[in-house]
Amino acid sequence: MRNEFDVMFKALFSEHSQHEAIIRALAEKRRGLTRKELLEKLDISTGGRVDLWLQDLEQCGFISQIPFVEGKKKTTYYRVIDEFLLFHLRWIEGAGKGVLADDHDHFLLQKSTQAYESWSGFAFENVVFQHLKQVKAALGLQKISVEAAVWQKKVAKLEKDKGVFSVECGSSFRK
Repeated sequence: MRNEFDVMFKALFSEHSQHEAIIRALAEKRRGLTRKELLEKLDISTGGRVDLWLQDLEQCGFISQIPFVEGKKKTTYYRVIDEFLLFHLRWIEGAGKGVLADDHDHFLLQKSTQAYESWSGFAFENVVFQHLKQVKAALGLQKISVEAAVWQKKVAKLEKDKGVFSVECGSSFRK
């Protein structure tokens, strides 16, 4: 299981190292990255090759373009949506080389952590994005036009005496 990621990308793409770099960069941020942020992160100038790599990854179902709303500003983020890739990068590569071989209860122990709770919520959000049509049907909303988007509303609230800073964010579906 540890080598599946590399084997898959080498089999699918002749320029697999570029595709892998894009996936790894996008997976670092759960919300994904804008095209501009991605280019900066990879230190790549704009050009047709990047668009081809993004198109390849999108056609394979590894990434998707997700509308993102922050206040009144709307932009598009590229985001990893493939469950295997997200699981592999977070829980297989993130586990360390010896952990999986030595610790048979590793994943069971992770289930009670905050990291797992956050990851599973994000994974659920991706499933909803990928199956929006079925979710609408299950809720009886087939005839309602819906645009799925991630939203973020920063509510900066600093309580001086407690030193508490809170930020609200989440996902929404708008009519």
